[in-house]
Formats: sequence, C-alpha cells, structure tokens
Amino acid sequence: MKHFCLSFIIVSLIAFSTYSIAEEGAYFTPDKIGSSARMVRLGGMTGMSEKADSVFDNPASLYRIKNFSSSFFRSTLVDEAVYQNFAVAIRGPIGVIGFGIFSLTVDDIYKTSIDPNDEFTFMIDSMFNYENYLVKSVYQLSLTNYLHVGIGGSFYYSMFDTVEATGMNMDVGLILKLSAIEISVLINNMMSSNSIKYTDTGIYDDDSLSSDGQTESLSLDVLYSVKYMLRHLTMYGQIKQCGENRDLTQTMALQLNPKFLPFIKASVGYSRFPVTNWDEGLLDVTHFSSISTGVELNLYIIDLNYAYKQSFLSESSVFYQQNHYFSLGYSF
Repeated sequence: MKHFCLSFIIVSLIAFSTYSIAEEGAYFTPDKIGSSARMVRLGGMTGMSEKADSVFDNPASLYRIKNFSSSFFRSTLVDEAVYQNFAVAIRGPIGVIGFGIFSLTVDDIYKTSIDPNDEFTFMIDSMFNYENYLVKSVYQLSLTNYLHVGIGGSFYYSMFDTVEATGMNMDVGLILKLSAIEISVLINNMMSSNSIKYTDTGIYDDDSLSSDGQTESLSLDVLYSVKYMLRHLTMYGQIKQCGENRDLTQTMALQLNPKFLPFIKASVGYSRFPVTNWDEGLLDVTHFSSISTGVELNLYIIDLNYAYKQSFLSESSVFYQQNHYFSLGYSF
C-alpha cells in the first residue's frame, strides 16, 4: 500500500507539472535572487535547503528540522535594492509548520516631469519608495522515512508610487530520499487561475497609462533537483521550467564536506537562466550565466553562510555583475 501511494503521488505531481502550463507572467518576486547565501553559493539550487529558509524553497525540505529553526538573509544590490528575509520553522506533533517574509525595498526614487519651458530638461516633482513583499506559510508531512511532502501558501504585495499589487497562490513539493540519492520535485504557483491584481490611485491625462484594474499572471515554475552524496563530496543538479514557453534554467554544483572537518563546507556552482526584458516594445528573453562560490561554517546551533556570485551574458565572457551574500541560521 505504501509503495502504491508513493507511485501515485510522484506520477500525479509530474503529470500536473507537464499539463498545467500557465500563461507566462513578468511579475517579479523578491525571492528570485535566492533565499539564503547557501542557496546562492550552490548556484541557486532549490529543494535542498536544510534550515528554516526551506519556507521559501521546497516546503518538503522542512523534514530535516528537529525541533526549531530560524534563518535570516540580507543583501544589497547596486547599492540601492535591499533584499532581506526571515523565516521560522517548528516541529509539531504531526509534521512541521513554517512562516516567512521576504522583502525587496528601494528608497527615494525620483518622480520626474518635463520642464514646460525646456523640453530637454527634466524636473524632480517628488520621491517615492518601491516595496515588494512575499509572505509564505507552509506545512510539511513525512509519509514514510524516505518520502516527504509539503504545501505552502504565498501572498504577494508590492507598492510603488500610486500603484499597489496583490495576489495569492500555492506551492507543492515532494522529496524522495534513497540512501545516497535525494530527489526533489517542486511546483510553484500551481493555481493558474490566480493572478496579481493592480490598483492605481494616480490621475492621468491618458487613462491608458493607468494600471488600475490590470492583472498579471504568476509564472508556473516546475523544478526537478537531485543530490548525490559521497564520503567527502556532494553533487547537485537541477532543471527548472518556467512560464508558458517552458524556458529552462540549468544548475549544477559541487560541495566539499570533509568528514575530518565537519564544521565547514565549501562549494562552487554554475547556472544558466533566462531573463525576460522589453526591447523596443517587444518582450524578449536573454540567457545569462552565473558562477558562484562560498563557504558554510557550523558552530553547534548556529550556521553562517557566505557566497560570492558573478553573472554574465551566456554569449559573452564579460562579467557584468558581482555580489556578496551573507545569511545566518539558528537551529536546535
């Protein structure tokens, strides 16, 4: 009976992921950069988190929580965009529950207009802030010693100037642990009927400029990940399908975890991923690649992670962005 349930769940998840293809959306969620420095140093590997940051990852990963876990992550990009998250997970009588909040904020953005006396001069009318939040609540249940499932609810909110956006969706994940091999399947935004809804209190000369009443779909993401553990080395691989066009993100990583130094880990990761952008009024997809490396230090109930990441166009060897990431975890 257990083997039947196992087969049924795996087949159902994979069938759903290939059938339920949502319209591709361009709504940006703050968790795109990664939920922790550990995730970044592994090339963006999803589904293999070991702490409370699994709340933003595959909720089935929470099966690793013994009693309590918390995580904190913060990073600043281009000296203005502040990413940060906080998550907690607690084991209950039946399963693990988790909660987390992820934010992206940019302060003091200029709102400008053309000088009526000089069409080549812009005036600063006011300033506003950009805020983007993702709030998650998840539940994890272990069906057997080797099969773990999780489900999560997501609430999206963003605000910039006179525009506000809200939306809700759900994720479902599965982890199958077989001795040295671990397989993860994750479906993000599985409810294709739910979309982001906009309200706009701005006053415009042209109503077509208003975002009021507009909607935007959330991209359906399906992620397949695998981890293979050796004595001193762990290998990771992942394929991610995104949106209507099923654009692929490929990730691979190697982590050194020497048994004679159990408190330290080092890794290197590589990822190739699509980025959607507007080019002269047309929606275009450009492929980027990234290389990351980092270390993890485990100090009894506290773990520290550092990651360094460089990104570049896949067709070029010129690096265009480099960032440092730090995260902190506390578990017992």
